[in-house]
Amino acid sequence: MPAAPLKAQVYAYRPGLGGFLLNGEITKSQGQSHIFQHDGAIEFRGDQHLMTMASVELTLEPWPHHEIKQAVAEDDELAEKTEIFPALTEKLSDRAMVIRFLTAPPDWAIKKQELWEMTLDITEKPLVCRVKVTPYRVRGTWLLRPVDLDSAERDRLFKFIADNQPVREHF
Repeated sequence: MPAAPLKAQVYAYRPGLGGFLLNGEITKSQGQSHIFQHDGAIEFRGDQHLMTMASVELTLEPWPHHEIKQAVAEDDELAEKTEIFPALTEKLSDRAMVIRFLTAPPDWAIKKQELWEMTLDITEKPLVCRVKVTPYRVRGTWLLRPVDLDSAERDRLFKFIADNQPVREHF
């Protein structure tokens, strides 16, 4: 038995969820058996990607912001209404999202616009990044792929997914 508890980490793998790293200490040892007491955050460390089926509000805005403004500049009222497009997520992971528009952009805008600025309304503060928008398999849904999500924002998104009934990613 150790004289004092020893700091340790345990890696655990759960099929369908992936790997997790647990921080804690070994409180007792006998031969090759050890008692581990977990006392900290659980970190996702698996090679599988997780997603959640949560419905989260988001908005999409053409990026850079001037292209759609020029196309509808003749009608100021129309320009105001078509500048920001609200949507809800159906599937959400760090690599992609399936969404349904509440107010869809015109078809020509989706075809012409290469990048969109997404504001995803997750806990603490909204997550903002640029995304590519493509049609998805199910009619009326769209696939978003982040193109400039930094590691801090990706970690916030992982935490949100882990807190909202995560499942193995499938798109």
